[in-house]
Amino acid sequence: DGSMGSKNGVGPNGAAAPLSVSVFASASPETPDAYIEAAAELGARLADAGFHCVNGGGSRGCMGALNRAVQKHGGRVTGVIHEKWIGEEAAAGLDELIVVGGDDLCLRKQGLFDNGDVLVTLPGGVGTIDELFDGIAGVHTGLSTLPICIVNVNGYYDHMLAQLQRAVDERLIRMPYASLLHSVSTPAEAVEWCRRQKKRNGGPKVSSSAYGTAKLFGLELNYVRGFLHGATAGVLCAAAFASILRSSTK
Repeated sequence: DGSMGSKNGVGPNGAAAPLSVSVFASASPETPDAYIEAAAELGARLADAGFHCVNGGGSRGCMGALNRAVQKHGGRVTGVIHEKWIGEEAAAGLDELIVVGGDDLCLRKQGLFDNGDVLVTLPGGVGTIDELFDGIAGVHTGLSTLPICIVNVNGYYDHMLAQLQRAVDERLIRMPYASLLHSVSTPAEAVEWCRRQKKRNGGPKVSSSAYGTAKLFGLELNYVRGFLHGATAGVLCAAAFASILRSSTK
């Protein structure tokens, strides 16, 4: 039975709202077959469980395999993608595509965090590891309560887990790393872990429909803030220059 029941929240028409699972995963076309197969299995199992899949919206690597499997099994996918990759990498036919801008990946990561109830990480490269550690840092600092699970296919994350354990042993991380993330070996175990999690109160913090407006507004504030900082610096420089001129004419 894929239904999560009332413990995961209730939808607008009284039905149990699906758990939203944000998945971090490789987008490389050279991703090894074992990881592609794990991504496809995870996508199928998420859809069969009735979960909503959120990810980076790519068409390649683990991400592409994940998206195709979710849709093949009748599931729903929301992609969060940077405008830089719209024409190049965006998967076709997603149920929803959230496009963010900015000169870095902060808004994209925030979109993945905001629109998920839990985070699941498949094997991936620098982008995937960055997203994962951003999530871990949020939990470690108490700024986030999002549950995190890694799917450690073929021991891909063994060295990372060993590094975390060393940081714990040397008191650089102040809690057991198992308090920060859960590690499993297979997609089946990851989905069973998802079944034990609960939806956030009221669901994801920012709805998909409002996300773009909220983030664009945030960007506008950044531009205004940058303008004010620049204007203030200009006024101060002008005042200092005027003071020097006055002194030199005395």
